[in-house]
Amino acid sequence: MSSVEMSEDRFWKIIEPVSKVKHHKISKQERIMKKALSKLSDQELFEFAITYDRLHSEAEKWNLWEVAYHTCGGCSDDGFNYFRNWLIGRGRGAFYAILSNPDNLADYPIKGDPSAPQCVEWDVEPCSVWERRDKSRTTDDWYNLLPDTEQNQSEPIGSPFDEDDLDGFRVRYPKLSALYPDMF
Repeated sequence: MSSVEMSEDRFWKIIEPVSKVKHHKISKQERIMKKALSKLSDQELFEFAITYDRLHSEAEKWNLWEVAYHTCGGCSDDGFNYFRNWLIGRGRGAFYAILSNPDNLADYPIKGDPSAPQCVEWDVEPCSVWERRDKSRTTDDWYNLLPDTEQNQSEPIGSPFDEDDLDGFRVRYPKLSALYPDMF
């Protein structure tokens, strides 16, 4: 398999139907994602996964983790991984708006179950689709065929946040603080 990324335009067209589903309807979003990915060739699945990994890595920032932590009622390492998956699933506009300024999450509020964004595992869906096509394929085979795309750094970009600094959070993220006044 080549190490070529899928174009972002094509990638986001695949994500677009997912982003139109209410953000807390995770199982419906997963069905839509699986259906869209099942239409891709094996090569396209790899290209999708490479692009996904890059975007997921771009969202590994402390300031984004801070807003995930406070708006989702806490956020572990795994929870932040899932939150970034959820963020990609919100679509291109939301992804880049929130990436450029995490306070913009207020424009895409998490209503209902605040832990919903911490249960999204779309980063493994391309591999799952690929494995279902041939029962002899394994997850190890998938990762052996993918180029070394591990772009996640050992630490998120930026400065770590103090989870107890609610006054600082209010100053840094006024829109989120106004949207969730009971949390701060």
